[in-house]
Amino acid sequence: MKFETYDLDDLLAIRAPHIKAICPSDNDTNEIQKGQIDEYAKLLDEHASDVLSGNFTVFPLLAQAIQTRVDQQEREGLALQAESEARISKAKTWWKWW
Repeated sequence: MKFETYDLDDLLAIRAPHIKAICPSDNDTNEIQKGQIDEYAKLLDEHASDVLSGNFTVFPLLAQAIQTRVDQQEREGLALQAESEARISKAKTWWKWW
């Protein structure tokens, strides 16, 4: 795996996909962090108590979810790269503008 650690967001995506992370907006200050920490503490207790107590049986499922995300990111990156290369190849070379 490219990601060498597991992330609570990955676990939540599997166990509670309806939950949306608290993401700061452009106008938020660091005050939002208190709410984020409180929310994640609650979510850890509700959805990851087994992991917190040493039961890691969900890790293979997490690894699969992470690998799926990595594969998707690579496909998106390759598509963007191909799109960029196509745009560059269609552009006029600078010396032909003169």
